[in-house]
Amino acid sequence: MNLHERVLSVLACKYVDEVVIGAPYTVTADMMAQLRVHIVCKGLAPVLPDQDGRDPYSEPKKQGRFKLVDSGNTTTTEKIVDRIVFHRLEFERRNHEKENKELKLIELMESESYNGNTVDSNSSHMKNNGNAALCRNLLKQSNGNLRTS
Repeated sequence: MNLHERVLSVLACKYVDEVVIGAPYTVTADMMAQLRVHIVCKGLAPVLPDQDGRDPYSEPKKQGRFKLVDSGNTTTTEKIVDRIVFHRLEFERRNHEKENKELKLIELMESESYNGNTVDSNSSHMKNNGNAALCRNLLKQSNGNLRTS
């Protein structure tokens, strides 16, 4: 989602009156007074200290206006990135295996003779039984090591 879509999604919540775009990382007393903030909510995800090494929520905590909220969702950005990387690696591995199998099949098809079938290197047309029969023979001879997609 882009920024505009995220703002609209948050504003759709009946408990939200206003969304501050570009809000500072640390919640200050001035900001809470100016925006008439009654409560500051934060999820259970860990928070890094601000530039001064302090808790960015120290002011709302001091005022008793801080609330931790458990969304019940354990998904984090780190988990999403890990899943994306895992699926990408799995995709690459699977396609590498397919490519190797196809290369083996092409090598066998391009060999000078194979069970009485020859390949015309200029036109790549099969003589005698044809492509389909040759592929079936190759798959039988390979004992299932070559698998079609």
